[in-house]
Amino acid sequence: LADAERRVYESELIRRRLHNTIQELKGNIRVFARVRPPSSSEMAGENNEQATGNNVMATEFPSSGDLLGRGIEITVPGSLTGQPPQKHSFAFDKVFGPTADQATVFEEISELIQSALDGHKVCIFAYGQTGSGKTYTMFGNDQNRGIIPRAMAQVFESSRSLGKQGWRFTMQASMLEIYNEEYKDLLAKKKLPEGKKHTVVHDANGTTVSELTYVDVNTP
Repeated sequence: LADAERRVYESELIRRRLHNTIQELKGNIRVFARVRPPSSSEMAGENNEQATGNNVMATEFPSSGDLLGRGIEITVPGSLTGQPPQKHSFAFDKVFGPTADQATVFEEISELIQSALDGHKVCIFAYGQTGSGKTYTMFGNDQNRGIIPRAMAQVFESSRSLGKQGWRFTMQASMLEIYNEEYKDLLAKKKLPEGKKHTVVHDANGTTVSELTYVDVNTP
């Protein structure tokens, strides 16, 4: 039995090493783009522009070549002064078109969640203008869960699976908001004492935020 447990432990270490080697080959910093479907107001605006004979900006996704699955092509219509239409191509590590659902997006992210469980530091954030779909991508809703609830479910599911192999995990969670370069502890039950504030600390243990509330968690 001891020999079998040792082999299971060693195989898990090999899996971790191979998994994270693959992640490093993919790139430690990756940029994905997700294009949401146009809203009803945007569709109405485009229809009005077309009805009056005006060209509208067009978005296309390459169907072949090096940019397949990772490119976006945007055509800007010409101007009334005679400037011709301009076509711009953008390349990312991965592009999710308007038809991509939440599960498809998370499938690409899930490998990074496994890296976090293996002890590596992982950061995933959404960036975009207001109304671009950041909150939907990260949180989703009851019918279409986003990255955060899916990631939490994977963390606990993986920890339970590894628990059967003898691994033990202790989970703690914190939630910090950064707005206008100010930090806000979203789990704090009361305000910080007068004169104290949250600061970012870099030391041998990594990067932490002072005076931040941590809570023990055992379920997603």
